[in-house]
Amino acid sequence: MTEMEKSKALGILRKSSYKQKNNLSFDIQREKILGLPSAQEYDIEFIEEIESAYHSSASERSGMQEVVEKAINGDYNALFFYEESRVSRQSGSDFVIDIVREIARRKPYFKFYSTSKSGEWDPDSLEVKIKMISSESDSRKISQRVIDTRNTLLGNKKRPGGPPPYGYILVEGKLVPVEHEVPIVNFIFFLAIWGTSNKDISNLLNQCNVPTRSNGNWSPSSIDVILNNHTYIGDYTNGKRKSHSNGARKPKDQFEVIKDFNEPIIPQILWNLVVQVRQLKNDFGMKMRTPFLLRGVIECKKCSEILKCKDNTPTGSKNSYLNYYCDKCKNKISPELVHPEFIKKFIQKILTVLTDSKGYTKQMLKQWEKDLKSKSTDLKHKLDIVEYHRSLLDDSNELFEEWKSALQVTMDSFKEQIELNKEELIKVERLMSNKGFTNLFSIITNSNLSMLRQSELRILVLQFTKRVIIDFIDNEQHIELKSLSL
Repeated sequence: MTEMEKSKALGILRKSSYKQKNNLSFDIQREKILGLPSAQEYDIEFIEEIESAYHSSASERSGMQEVVEKAINGDYNALFFYEESRVSRQSGSDFVIDIVREIARRKPYFKFYSTSKSGEWDPDSLEVKIKMISSESDSRKISQRVIDTRNTLLGNKKRPGGPPPYGYILVEGKLVPVEHEVPIVNFIFFLAIWGTSNKDISNLLNQCNVPTRSNGNWSPSSIDVILNNHTYIGDYTNGKRKSHSNGARKPKDQFEVIKDFNEPIIPQILWNLVVQVRQLKNDFGMKMRTPFLLRGVIECKKCSEILKCKDNTPTGSKNSYLNYYCDKCKNKISPELVHPEFIKKFIQKILTVLTDSKGYTKQMLKQWEKDLKSKSTDLKHKLDIVEYHRSLLDDSNELFEEWKSALQVTMDSFKEQIELNKEELIKVERLMSNKGFTNLFSIITNSNLSMLRQSELRILVLQFTKRVIIDFIDNEQHIELKSLSL
């Protein structure tokens, strides 16, 4: 058959990741396919995909989707692939049902070839079915070995796989702080508690010529990774992402957290405040640079309604026409008339509250620690009693299984409460033991708060202010502060 008479065919090449260079690389797979006798009859167009066949079914992978689309709608008559493990790691049913059967239904004459078999590949042959099942079994064994290795490392407080985060290096498998990077991490968190955006933080670090670990530039995404990394408070997390293909973070109660796994490099209170600021941005909007300092907290005394914000400034105007207004009584007031008096009163109030509450907060934390320890002792005692009662059950009793199941549910509930109580106790002990608590009070009380930028003042207002009540009749304002929560 001459070159001009060759039929067109598709070839699918797959590897699991970009790191898989020498193990079944595209070049190796392509060479083996082109070496097949049947390949000499075709002009083969290769499609490359870099995706796990274990975590993603054949129909979910972009390369396979392209194969199906081209095979059905193009003038192709065959599909070539390297052995069965390259097309499926899920017993082969996903590849056979979603790919092979779908193509064959539209093109009954379409042929399939594999480097694992001479001649045409038949998905219904016993030999092929055994190979497909074997591929899935191999993947599960590999996955289990990875899990076992990870658990062994975690048991020895050694970090499993992956490069260490900025601020740490790995020494014999354990995370050790890097002296010159620790202040940078603390600086990033400190900027974040004042509402500074990830973009502004990264720009500032780049302007100051602070290098990243790879001597590159900082980006908003790299700042986001740092601000969400529990490693910096000494914790190890697992299963934080929603899935292998979906990198979105799960809610904090849906992934595993191992407390006190490594040496922390930021105070617990700094982490808590960043979490609070993140929640404030979710509740009140990400934009902190707003002329409406009291957006979301200023309220009409007469109507008990949160005031709306209106900007009637014409385009190009040198003057601004801004107003807080009540949708019910239609009263309005300019921020210029509200903000100066509010800022003066607000700063006086929070400085007084912080100064007075420092000692009280310390006492509150000590009492909290005492209560948690007492609760922990009580829960363990109750668990011991239930375990004792379970040991007395008579397995010849007809209600044995029912009682055993009920007691097990109770035991599991007590164990869960003990773990949750333990986590809370660790948080309190961290707040009491590090200098972050004292330092934060000192920074705020010794600062000239009137010099804060609008975005920084906005964060402070949202952190401490419950509401600001405006009396349009008497032209007065009343400030209600939140209770401190650290």
